[in-house]
Amino acid sequence: VPSNYVLVAVGNYSNCPNWSATAQNTKTIRTPVSPMSVCSNSPIPSGYVIYSAGNYSNCANWSATAQNLYNIKIPGSSEVVCSISPIPAGYVVVAYGNYTNCPNWTATSQNTRTIQR
Repeated sequence: VPSNYVLVAVGNYSNCPNWSATAQNTKTIRTPVSPMSVCSNSPIPSGYVIYSAGNYSNCANWSATAQNLYNIKIPGSSEVVCSISPIPAGYVVVAYGNYTNCPNWTATSQNTRTIQR
C-alpha cells in the first residue's frame, strides 16, 4: 500500500496475476477520510486513531467471529481509542477502559485508552 493510502478491501479478479477462485489477488486502496473503515492489515495514517473494530468479508482473514476491520478517524480533543491504536503527537493517555468492539476484549481486561490533547 503506497504511503498516505489505506487498504479498504481485497478481492479476486481473473484478469490479474495469481488468480484462483479462492485466493485474493487484488487490493482496493484510497486516500483516507475521517471517519472511515479500513482492513486491519492496512497502515493507519499519521494523525488517525482506531476507535473500534469489526469484521468485513472483503478484508483478508475474514471469519464471522474475527475482527479484520478497523474504524479510524482523526481524534477530537478527548477520545476513547482501542489500545492497539497509535497515539498521535500532542496527545496523552489519561485513562484506561474496556470496550467489546475493540480487539483483545475480555470482561476483565483493559483494551481502550482515553487520550487528550
